[in-house]
Amino acid sequence: MAGHDVAAGLIHGSRVAFMIGLIGMLVATLLGIFFGGLAGFFGDTRYRLPVGNAIAYSLAIALSGYLVWAFLLAHGGQPDIGTAWWIPVGGSALFFLAGWVLALGLNRLPLGRRTMALRFDFWITRLTEVLNSLPTLLFVMAILAILDQPNIYAVMVVIGLVRWTGISRLVRAELLRVRSLDYIEAARVLGYSSWRIFFRHALPNSLGPVWVTLAFGMAGAILVEASLSFLGIGLPVETVTWGSLMRQISGSNIRPWWLAVFPGTAIFLTVASFNLLGEALSEWFDPRGEAGR
Repeated sequence: MAGHDVAAGLIHGSRVAFMIGLIGMLVATLLGIFFGGLAGFFGDTRYRLPVGNAIAYSLAIALSGYLVWAFLLAHGGQPDIGTAWWIPVGGSALFFLAGWVLALGLNRLPLGRRTMALRFDFWITRLTEVLNSLPTLLFVMAILAILDQPNIYAVMVVIGLVRWTGISRLVRAELLRVRSLDYIEAARVLGYSSWRIFFRHALPNSLGPVWVTLAFGMAGAILVEASLSFLGIGLPVETVTWGSLMRQISGSNIRPWWLAVFPGTAIFLTVASFNLLGEALSEWFDPRGEAGR
């Protein structure tokens, strides 16, 4: 660290930590609300789909996912792809258009008109159990190892992909309670569609615990980013973070203690602050607490 400004590195590292924590947890929150909402509200039997639609749109989703994956691999996993973004977007739109046409044709057949129940709860619960059984840090390292040149955007998305399971389980539990309440039954009696009830009535009244998990999750995401930076994985070498500052202790002959104390203190204070915020939100949303009364 000869000639380097440690204070400037701490300030820049706080920017990186908060960006990764906030955006990574926003990705995790969106995924958790979506999957947890489907599992909790529709369950295994409440949503039925024609077999023709299921076949056609499953093919469209599979082909679109393969196109996006191949496109990212061709560009080394970099988000800076210039004007070439229209290739996966346009290709996915064409696949779904073809799927819609195929669904119209299949629905004319006797088998295509039959309906099948989509077991959202079963499959999403199994997926969360598999992800929860994997060590988070090792799983993130394995995903980042696939990319040729990982960057801050890749780290944000990967953290979001591995930390949505807790939010999904909370939303699922809340919707299992909400979907049996009187106003949901009244909306069904009035003839509202399941999707309208889900988005306008059930889901908005089930998001209270999500804000608590978001605060705790940001603390965990910052710790994951600091661990990755300390190990030299994920972010480019030239990116200054709290973890990269601490990593330079091992490469220095004079063993500078300040590279451990100040970044470590910053990590400790940030994580402790988010944990305290999560506890305060938990008491605020607890109906049995003073704030709830």
